[in-house]
Amino acid sequence: MEYSVVVVSEGHDAPGLTYIAPYASTSIAEQFMESGRDVLIVYDDLTQHARAYRELSLLLPPPAGP
Repeated sequence: MEYSVVVVSEGHDAPGLTYIAPYASTSIAEQFMESGRDVLIVYDDLTQHARAYRELSLLLPPPAGP
């Protein structure tokens, strides 16, 4: 664990935090990758991410369009 970064979002976290957690971990990994380090990303379960996305899409206004 000395060379590990763990990004965790639990079920009781706010939908915005649950939604952004996979993107935040990918950004951290990209930074390590660009500095020449080896990177392994493991996504455990993205069902909470999908649930947060649906909840946020219901709260936000629909996008403008024709």
